Order: sequence, then C-alpha cells, then structure tokens
Amino acid sequence: MRKLGIESRIYEYKTRNGAELRVYGKSAIELLRLIVPYLHHPIKRLRVELILMLRDGKIDRETLTTLYGLTKYGDSNNDPKRYHAVDALTRVAPQTHTHGEQSTNT
Repeated sequence: MRKLGIESRIYEYKTRNGAELRVYGKSAIELLRLIVPYLHHPIKRLRVELILMLRDGKIDRETLTTLYGLTKYGDSNNDPKRYHAVDALTRVAPQTHTHGEQSTNT
C-alpha cells in the first residue's frame, strides 16, 4: 500500500484467526478509486460509487443516506441468500416420490 501512497494499518486477530486492513481519510478514498474497476458485485460497486459521488460533491449527505439505504435489505427475512435454505433445497432437490399407484411389474 505504501507504494501506492496509501497509508494503512493491519490489525491481526489471534482469537478469530484473521486480520483487518484499516484505511482512513483521503487514503481510503484513493483506495476506493483504485478498486472500483475490480468490484464485480453490483451492490458493493453501487455503494462505493455513491461514497465517491459524495466525496466529489456530486450528491449531498442526505441523498447518499437515502440511496445507500436502498441498497440494504430492510427485513432480513427477505434477503434472498438467508433464511430460505430449506425452501431453496426443496426446489432444487430431485423429486423422489411418485404420484398415483406404483407399478408392480417384476
């Protein structure tokens, strides 16, 4: 990150076996500008674009809050990736039951 002129700190967590990269201020904005072309997830890309638009003065904080809020799931039960695993599995699982009487040909 230093080669890019971005100041950052890495915090290691031994209890949860991971690390966290923290970037603040102008360095954070520069990092966002660098990674935008590589963000393929549409919601994450939209969120970054909104933050950059605020920083560039294209939108105000109230507009950011409104638009950013639209990218969140208001009710976690409606999140398509959560709380619907059983429904999804029953839809894609092969149907093993039969309808009507079974054939007794042996």
